[in-house]
Amino acid sequence: MLEHLLLRLLSEPAESARCDALIVEHHYLHAAKLVGEHLRYAPLTGASDSQW
Repeated sequence: MLEHLLLRLLSEPAESARCDALIVEHHYLHAAKLVGEHLRYAPLTGASDSQW
């Protein structure tokens, strides 16, 4: 199952903002503040390299 999983590094500010909004909406702590150096990745749907 995981051999078909594709991840994409989120490098644009708009992508990071969208990721933060989704974390705030869905994470049980409702917080997206990260401390220190970090990378954000998104799983791809497979239909398009830009859909996550």
